[in-house]
Amino acid sequence: EFVKTGSAIFLYYGDYNVQQICFYEHAVDMVQSGNFGWDWVTDMGSNFVGSYSYYMLGSPFFWIMCLFPSSWAPYLMGPMYIIKYVAAALIAYAYLQRWVKNKDYAVLGALLYAFCGFQIYNTFFNQFHEVVALFPLLLIGMEEYIQNGRKGIFAIAVCLNAMVNYFMFAGQVMFCVIYFMFRFSDRSFRVTVKKFFGLALEAVIGFAMSMILFLPGALALLGNDRTSRSFSAEDWEKMLAWFKNGELYWQRYGQILESYFFPPDIPSRVNFFFGHTERWASISAYLPLFGLTGVFAFYTTKKRGWLKALIPFLVICSFVPVLNSIFFLGNSSYYARWMYLMVLMMVIATIIALDRKDTRWKGAITASLLAIAAIAVPLGLLWYDEPSSDAVDYQLGRAPFPVRFWIYTAIAAAGVLLVWYVIKHFRGTKLFARALLVTTSLCIVVYGCVHIVNGKEHSHTSDFMVHQVINGEDVVLPDAQEDFYRIDFYRTSSLSTIDNLNIYWGYPSIECFHTVVPPSLMNFYDLLGYNRSVGSRTYSSWYGLRAMTSTEYSFIQTTRNKRKVKTLYEDKIEDLEEIVELENDSKWTLVEQVDSVRIYQKGDEVVRISLYDPDAVSEYENSKL
Repeated sequence: EFVKTGSAIFLYYGDYNVQQICFYEHAVDMVQSGNFGWDWVTDMGSNFVGSYSYYMLGSPFFWIMCLFPSSWAPYLMGPMYIIKYVAAALIAYAYLQRWVKNKDYAVLGALLYAFCGFQIYNTFFNQFHEVVALFPLLLIGMEEYIQNGRKGIFAIAVCLNAMVNYFMFAGQVMFCVIYFMFRFSDRSFRVTVKKFFGLALEAVIGFAMSMILFLPGALALLGNDRTSRSFSAEDWEKMLAWFKNGELYWQRYGQILESYFFPPDIPSRVNFFFGHTERWASISAYLPLFGLTGVFAFYTTKKRGWLKALIPFLVICSFVPVLNSIFFLGNSSYYARWMYLMVLMMVIATIIALDRKDTRWKGAITASLLAIAAIAVPLGLLWYDEPSSDAVDYQLGRAPFPVRFWIYTAIAAAGVLLVWYVIKHFRGTKLFARALLVTTSLCIVVYGCVHIVNGKEHSHTSDFMVHQVINGEDVVLPDAQEDFYRIDFYRTSSLSTIDNLNIYWGYPSIECFHTVVPPSLMNFYDLLGYNRSVGSRTYSSWYGLRAMTSTEYSFIQTTRNKRKVKTLYEDKIEDLEEIVELENDSKWTLVEQVDSVRIYQKGDEVVRISLYDPDAVSEYENSKL
């Protein structure tokens, strides 16, 4: 980015660009100005602590940023990622080193955990990195208390993790309970009544200490529709299996299975199992280089133990809706944002397999390669009828981005083959651990860079992001604090611009893309008949709303600023052009849109236009208009 724009700012795409950068800059500015009360810049106004405790207020990494001017925040996002990765690796090492004799394998395990697929995927969601970094502290505190009688570590770990992210903390609590139950069966984990209640007391004390942030954050969620979704007794079938349109949701099962063996798809662009609509669910349990090879090898060792029972249980949880939901307080909405917990257990299995001499690797490597082939061959080498077309239109492979598909397949297969090569030529020598560290690091660099580059292809241009969005060049308005007003951005069904520009520029607005806002705001939009969900984005045709909310300035996008990515279904561009023509013709009316199909009507005439990738519609319209 420095070469492109002259500014050393790490840019990505999606939520990272439109939320993380501006949220951090705004929050640093609020903290440094001593304003912990009402925030007029976030949506129509919000409780600052309640709205931003989910994102960063409890993170120690955020408070490091507060040591610098708020204008530095965009420039510090990249360096803070580095610090978070380092912290994740160091804390993971402190936990993992207890499971192996050769500490070099603990170093390797720390790298596998810190740079697992879940972490790389969540470059998109910056706030989850501190969760992954600090989570092993809970297990360290539990192990130290039970085995060595060291007090206080678990309480501090509970406090830190509860403050960092209350949403993810719910899953951590459930996992700690499960972990304790499985560890209880191990002879080395000797639990007395005194230790049990002592550990429970530390949990209560740590949770009580976190209330300074946990409580306002939790209260801010009351009335949010996303927290009230749960399974009902009548829907017992939905508790046991996922369905879509009355049929088994095979794309979800495929996406989950694939996530164990391949590097992750980028968020919002499902590629392997296209058709899985939950595109921001953080589905990835990939261990760089190894995949599940080390886990398979772990099961060839003779020694039985708690871990050999725990890992299958967690895998089953990932495939059963009601078990998956226990990590989110029973919420029926699908997320996989607990997979990092399972990843840490798979890392333990992998380094134990490397540390033990009786491990048999041949079968494990063969099983991994067969699994990769079983997934890649049907998805990439078979002909499929293009699903959004009534006519027979066969395409080779299902992936909308076939180049990415084969690159990821090559990375997954090459990683397993490298494991085979290193084991065959270096196992039993002093260079074995070092060779694994080098090959793992190489895999991390390659698949991490590929993932970031793929994401940036869907971003706005760097010049636009730096000069117009972050720096707000040519945006000069009166001080809204002296004579209050709001701004908005012109929106229609086919025209919009990047979210949260007002937060970047520091002006109040009626528009905002923010997950946690006051319940009263949600109620307000309900009264208007508008489903706010995660963003306030009403069309400009709602002119009465602008007058009522003191909106004085409206910005209109006039130039293309988003990159256009070609897919396998490039022939659909004619349909996109036709949609733009129909949108601009007042005689045609959009009467229905279902998934990737738009239906327009003019009198008795009806036009049906289908697209394989509905996301391409809005992207094309934005660039065209």
